[in-house]
Amino acid sequence: MHNVVLFFLFTLIVSFTFSMIVQTLVTWLDNPERFLAIVLMIFQLTSSAGTFPLGLLPTWM
Repeated sequence: MHNVVLFFLFTLIVSFTFSMIVQTLVTWLDNPERFLAIVLMIFQLTSSAGTFPLGLLPTWM
């Protein structure tokens, strides 16, 4: 990372954008769009490597 301030600014903008997309989907058509919003959030989590790698999981898992 070359610039910490720009990194945090970009992260805030992306977070706000995804929040507005989800809020818009939920506002327009209520229940069907809530399912689509959940699918979008799951896609966002898995595509951004937000899940734990197997090497970091405890042995009992």
